Amino acid sequence: MASRILLLQLEDQLVNQLLPLFSQLGEVVTFKDRFGLTPDVTSIDLVLCPCEGRLLRAVVDSVAAQKPGLPVVAVGRWAETTAWLDALESGASDYCAPPMEPSQVRWLMDSHLGRVSRAAA
Repeated sequence: MASRILLLQLEDQLVNQLLPLFSQLGEVVTFKDRFGLTPDVTSIDLVLCPCEGRLLRAVVDSVAAQKPGLPVVAVGRWAETTAWLDALESGASDYCAPPMEPSQVRWLMDSHLGRVSRAAA
């Protein structure tokens, strides 16, 4: 079953890296531009948004108010431990950064949507 994934206010370069990977997994992706307001997330299964502190915190708070428990994954440009820790401290469920790999995206889906790992199946 396809999940509904919101790519919220992500830079085009990051969206272009993620789209083919979600497509390979058969996921349904929704977009919201970088300058739009936080949309209704009640029908969304996973949110990916920039890891910028204030923006991330605002997204996490808005998502929690609308749909408690909805995972928010921070997406950054650098695969550094400090960026990952900053994202978690801001309330993100997880952090991902380039290079985006199919196994990384599959792991995010399995981990945050309660799926049985395809590798274990």
